[in-house]
Amino acid sequence: MSTPDVDVNHNKNIKTEDILCPLAEYEECDFSKLLEKPRLLNIDRQRSLDERSLSELSIGMSTRGIDLNSSRFFEQLDSICSPVGRRSGFSTPRSQSGFDPHPMVAEAWDALRRSLVYFRGQPVGTIAALDNTEENLNYDQVFVRDFVPSALAFLMNGEPEIVKNFILKTLRLQSWEKKIDRFQLGEGVMPASFKVLHDPIRNSETLIADFGESAIGRVAPIDSGFWWIILL
Repeated sequence: MSTPDVDVNHNKNIKTEDILCPLAEYEECDFSKLLEKPRLLNIDRQRSLDERSLSELSIGMSTRGIDLNSSRFFEQLDSICSPVGRRSGFSTPRSQSGFDPHPMVAEAWDALRRSLVYFRGQPVGTIAALDNTEENLNYDQVFVRDFVPSALAFLMNGEPEIVKNFILKTLRLQSWEKKIDRFQLGEGVMPASFKVLHDPIRNSETLIADFGESAIGRVAPIDSGFWWIILL
C-alpha cells in the first residue's frame, strides 16, 4: 500500500524539478537585450510613380521651407493628388510640380484626343475605335457605353465641357422615333450610338442616332440608359 505513495512523491519531485529548471534558466537570461530596438530590414523594392512624386514633393518642401499657410503649398499638393492634374484644355496633362507624366499616360491621352468627335465645332464624344485598316460597321460612331470611361478621364482632368455636350446631345436624340426592324422601342430607350453626318454641299452637320439597327448583333440598347444615368 506504500508503493503508490512513493510513486506519487517521486512524480511530484520530478514535476517540481521540471518547473524549477526553466525558472533557473530564465534568471540567468539578460533581459536588457529585450529593450534594444529591433534592427530594420533593408528591403529593396520598386516604388510607384505616386510614391516617388510624394517623396520628392516632401523633400522639396522641406528644403525650401514653404509656408503651410501659403496658397502655393496647396496648389502643389492638389497637383500631386490629382491623377492627371487639374489643367483644362485639350493637351496632355502635366503636373504643376514640374515632372512629366508616365509615357504610357501621355500616349493614352494622345490616342484619346485623336478619337474626339466634333459637332459644329464642339466636342461631343469619342469614336469607338481608331482603326483605319478596313471599313468597319459602326466604329466611327460615338457609343454611349464606351464613352463613359473616357468621360470620367475628362472630368478628372478638369474638362467637363465634352461630357456636358455628350449628355445634352444624347438626351435630345432620345426623343427620336426608335425602331429596329420595324419594331418600335419604348420611350425611355437611349440610343446605342450616334455619328456626325457631314454634308459638304449644304455645308452642314447632322447627328444621326442608332438604336441598334447598325449594331453587330442588332440588339436593343437596354444598357445605354443605365450608363447615361451613371454618367449624369
